[in-house]
Amino acid sequence: MTSPTLPAAALSAWSASASPSNAGDDAPPPTGASLFCAVCNDSARFVSSTQRANGGLRAYRRSSSGATWELAPGSIYLGIAVPAVHALASDATPANFLNRMVRPLLKALGPYAMYGGRDFVTLRTGARRDVRSPIAGIAFAHDVASGRALFEAVVGTNSPFEGAGRPSFRGAVPAPYAEHSAGELVARIVAAYRLPNQAIGWNSEAEEARVQSAFLVTKESEIGTIGALEEDEQAILGGDLQASEDALNAFANAPTAENLAPFQDGRAAILGLPDLAVLTSLIDSLKRRL
Repeated sequence: MTSPTLPAAALSAWSASASPSNAGDDAPPPTGASLFCAVCNDSARFVSSTQRANGGLRAYRRSSSGATWELAPGSIYLGIAVPAVHALASDATPANFLNRMVRPLLKALGPYAMYGGRDFVTLRTGARRDVRSPIAGIAFAHDVASGRALFEAVVGTNSPFEGAGRPSFRGAVPAPYAEHSAGELVARIVAAYRLPNQAIGWNSEAEEARVQSAFLVTKESEIGTIGALEEDEQAILGGDLQASEDALNAFANAPTAENLAPFQDGRAAILGLPDLAVLTSLIDSLKRRL
């Protein structure tokens, strides 16, 4: 069977419909999981829900948080929307959701694929398989109020999914994945998750992401740059971190112990910030600049 091949605008449209915070007519179903896997046929930046779109190369929005990915012809996009973090793995929690959801993807990528607990998958490459190259980006969206979650991934088959230099890579250089063809990889991914592929017959497309103001204050963290700004009288926290969106927004606008508690007691998840005091520091810095 021919793998679905779609433009970045179509991938963005599905991602928006699968957002855990989407309460519209196209919201994900209240039961069961939805999988969407396709080959991208054009080039664009895939900007996360926590990033700012700043012009340049055309950009489309995805619903998961974290770093911006680079889509190119041949990139593989995977999205899985679930009504609860434990829908596909009974022991999954917000904190280990990425770990549990990435396991079938690792199987599809082959025996040399590894996940080290961050926001990417590496592949052992080189003649002796002794070089670890990031070959896939992975990310999540999670809404504490509804319990819904979304897992998203991109694999660059002709070019890397992201440029080098982000602290999360710890010096490793992203590389294209060449173990299987794009079409074969889509088939392997769908088989690994054992879910029907909604990308077959998908024909909706999204508009390009609008240009946004940059973060007013930023800090470097072990995952990358995080930042804050005020927009429409609301404080916004974002950048390369991944977090449960409604909990992050609540804390940004009322940085109290009560609003930090969901990240500490397991109701909400945050990836890339072992020291949550950085969030308070960012908000304090923002207030001093306003």
